[in-house]
Amino acid sequence: MTSRKYYADAELPSLPYHWFDGAGNIINFAAGWTFHLEFLTKRSERLIYTKSAGITGAATLPNVTVNWASGELASIPPDVYKTRLTATRVADGFGRIFMKDSLPEIHILPIPVP
Repeated sequence: MTSRKYYADAELPSLPYHWFDGAGNIINFAAGWTFHLEFLTKRSERLIYTKSAGITGAATLPNVTVNWASGELASIPPDVYKTRLTATRVADGFGRIFMKDSLPEIHILPIPVP
């Protein structure tokens, strides 16, 4: 499992995902899908934060990209979090959950003091 580090006041870098179906084909998320990225505590997997804005889908890799707004992570206490990514098809509510062990941990660092 990989880890990504972000300062609480940062908006970069974006977080790209390469999401494939069970047959190994790229899932086309270009239109008709909504996404949620959840931050969970490492020990109890308690939900800390849910992000639904700024996540875009595509037909090519990376087929899901999470973008951060400036200061968006400032409300999350500095720590290391597990992540869970879900996609829901708007037309019929069909849902997909990204393979849990393939998602990176997110390490939120405090805002640096000059």
